[in-house]
Amino acid sequence: MKKPGLTRKQIAAIKYLIANSPDANNLGKRLLWWMIDKSKRFTQEVAIEIPKTNQNDKQIRGAIVGIHHILSCHGLTHLNEVLTAAGAGLHFCEGISDKWAYAYLSTVSYILKPSTKIMRPHVSAIEKIRLAHPGLYPGIENNTEPPDLIN
Repeated sequence: MKKPGLTRKQIAAIKYLIANSPDANNLGKRLLWWMIDKSKRFTQEVAIEIPKTNQNDKQIRGAIVGIHHILSCHGLTHLNEVLTAAGAGLHFCEGISDKWAYAYLSTVSYILKPSTKIMRPHVSAIEKIRLAHPGLYPGIENNTEPPDLIN
């Protein structure tokens, strides 16, 4: 019997596209990866909210704007279209207000279901995400040295 959701290889490919996208900064990319990991292979809606402060406003705004560009038809990545092609059933949305920044994986654009758990990721969890290791090419990613292509 086939398991629901995307395969590990599909998720690794999506993370690879995110990691290599020119559209978002590293914080925005890490937030997307964090939501992917919490979505249980794209089977569960996930929402995050981040309080904005005077100290983090520029950084958080940059992350959310980058997420917008990675999703937008005006960006180069078109992440939600990739998710549709993969059969994810969920897609990303984002937004920002005076006090909050938010992003979520949902079945419906910009409508958060009451049943969706809103999470606040801890900074240390986000900082631990290694964008250079999406899992698509584990044999290469786990090496610290570039592969020797000439035997």
